[in-house]
Amino acid sequence: MRRREMLNLFVTEYQADPATGKEKRVARYIGPWYTLEKQPRRACTLKCAAGWLLCLAAFITAGMIPSWAGLCNYVVPWYILCLLPLFYLLLGVIKLARLKPEFTAVDESESLGYIRASSLGLAALGGLWSITTVIFLLATDRAMTLPQELIFLGCGVVTATMGVLAYLAARRAPVQAKEKEAAAETAPETTGEEIIS
Repeated sequence: MRRREMLNLFVTEYQADPATGKEKRVARYIGPWYTLEKQPRRACTLKCAAGWLLCLAAFITAGMIPSWAGLCNYVVPWYILCLLPLFYLLLGVIKLARLKPEFTAVDESESLGYIRASSLGLAALGGLWSITTVIFLLATDRAMTLPQELIFLGCGVVTATMGVLAYLAARRAPVQAKEKEAAAETAPETTGEEIIS
């Protein structure tokens, strides 16, 4: 979620601090509220966590194998770049596991949103990793190290596949928007966090 979009979900208000009597600026959330039942949330979390673990295992395995493809200058960038979506996928899974029954658009963006974006990134990078590895194998004669090269290729395929599956799991999570009236009744008045200009 972009910063401008996030700021539009809050209004600034002044409230008296009971301890000091001074006014302070606080942010009150006015955006949409969402719900996700416990069982579907747990299932989605487990699927995405399993996908992350398999991607991490594939990344580590590919790095430990003595493969010539892993040293090729048009293959290795896609492999290394997988670290970034792996990190954000982990953040998204942790946020998803800690989601409350009712959550804001910011929470949705930092949990399921992170998972969708990072898993697509893993799918794309894993695909490029696999394709460039195939090109490398077709362009060179690596019969002596073919088993290692195929394992390296397999790790790329696993990464791409798990990225797609994690994206589908997050995309199919049955998130429901709360009715405005109900959300207004149950929503807290403020976030309790002071806005720092």
